[in-house]
Amino acid sequence: GNTQSHWMLRSTPGDGTLDGSQDPKRHECVKYGDTIYLQNKHTHNSWMAGGQGFHREDTSTMDLLTSSEIKYNYQWIIRSNAGSGDVKHHINRDPHDGACVITTDYIY
Repeated sequence: GNTQSHWMLRSTPGDGTLDGSQDPKRHECVKYGDTIYLQNKHTHNSWMAGGQGFHREDTSTMDLLTSSEIKYNYQWIIRSNAGSGDVKHHINRDPHDGACVITTDYIY
């Protein structure tokens, strides 16, 4: 079966619809160090959440607007490398922090 997903990168969660709320930063570049939300491009009210499973290492897709999950489980930080895993920005600053991501970049 096809397990591939397509995602919209958003600076805010939005309203959950696929064509309803435009992202407030839609005319700005995505930068290393930005916190984003990943909304499923084909399913209304579906965002990627991390920190799932017994060891909190899994991901799943859920409705951020109605979920009882902690909201930061839906936030993802754009990085140029894997980093240490510490989400405290001042401790684990990306070496390219603040630079625009370009199409050919690999992100973590």
